[in-house]
Amino acid sequence: KETTRILDEFQPDIVIGTGGYVCWPIMAAAARRGIPTALHESNAKPGLAIQLLQKRVRRIWVNFEETKAHLRTGCPICHVGNPLRSEFSTLSKEEARRRLGIGADEFFVLSFGGSQGAEAVNEAMLKVMKAMTAESSKVRFLHASGTRDGEETKRLFAELGLEGIPSCTLTEYIYDMPVQMAAADLIISRAGAMTLSELALMKKAAILIPSPYVAANHQYYNAKALADADAAVLVEESTLKDGKLTRAVRELLGNSEKIKSLEKHIEGFARAEANREIWEQILEITGK
Repeated sequence: KETTRILDEFQPDIVIGTGGYVCWPIMAAAARRGIPTALHESNAKPGLAIQLLQKRVRRIWVNFEETKAHLRTGCPICHVGNPLRSEFSTLSKEEARRRLGIGADEFFVLSFGGSQGAEAVNEAMLKVMKAMTAESSKVRFLHASGTRDGEETKRLFAELGLEGIPSCTLTEYIYDMPVQMAAADLIISRAGAMTLSELALMKKAAILIPSPYVAANHQYYNAKALADADAAVLVEESTLKDGKLTRAVRELLGNSEKIKSLEKHIEGFARAEANREIWEQILEITGK
């Protein structure tokens, strides 16, 4: 009844689902009514809702080429990427570093564990800061802890003696993410689909720590798709306490050729025209 009411009130020209169980009722109802429908799957391995709805829709858009192999449907499957804000493609690395006051001889590492943060990533990153700043004065760090574990991370930051080191910055949230990402030489993050699309569009070398707490472990498959193409370094959360993240960062700091290789290969996952392609296909599907 609720889906019927929504469709009656809104009178949509098209209904688009992006996965998750909440899209199933409205997508199924729209398809039964003959309303144009489409799905967008941003993860490498499609979720259950996409699998169940795939034969009811007129078009499926995917972010990863590999996703097509998991789908069995008669409708067109188009590799279009993820729609992104323009800020992630308009700012050069040089201009971003100028705005932030980052020197040409500094190696800037940006890290974050998602909007809520991640305790294991926070702890591991502070240990990376401690180890790397002891080895080089030309490495700059900015880490976002998230609000959930913000106070505990601040305590550990102080305990490790990082408060007095100018090249180490800890914050709960990054409000100018496109600028910080544009300026970075290396980004350490989870492996959510939107983040990976941003990294690809900006051609960034990255170490990915997929969250093991998401549905169907989909972040692992996202990260593995890039790692298999030499487009990112994959570090699983279960290995963080063994110091694997510190070793991975140390290896990249001393290897400019590896950084360049990661930047080159991750660019292959970028779809710069995703917004335009999706919009043009919406017009095609609806005949508008």
